[in-house]
Amino acid sequence: MTLPPSQIVPLALHLLIGLTLRMLRLAIEGVTQARGVAAGRQFSDTLAAVLSVEIGVEPVPCHGGHFIGRHCHAIASRSDAVERALRPLLPATWLTAYERAWTLFRGLMSTLKRAAIVPPAEQRQIKIDVRAFVRLLRGTFA
Repeated sequence: MTLPPSQIVPLALHLLIGLTLRMLRLAIEGVTQARGVAAGRQFSDTLAAVLSVEIGVEPVPCHGGHFIGRHCHAIASRSDAVERALRPLLPATWLTAYERAWTLFRGLMSTLKRAAIVPPAEQRQIKIDVRAFVRLLRGTFA
């Protein structure tokens, strides 16, 4: 049985985990491109400290050293801590794009984090936001 478009259930939590990890990797990659490999390695240590101390999350060994679902929500809701750490390291255009990507991602998470019937208006909005998110990442961070 297929559901009509008005009853589509949101994507799995694994999508949130993957996107959260990608956003964090993108920060390290951005620093590496802007400042070099040594700065990228140093920032990865800084990022680990920010995640642990300011956001309060640690990778979970049973998930291959990645974060679990509720960690992804905490990281996204407190992504300003990651952005603050990036400010002195990224060019303004990259930083602005990265901050916008987190804003779009937080909006997507509000739909993706629940298992419920998604109203048509929200379905239309998430399609718009996903396209904007992908265009932003592809256009800014090749």
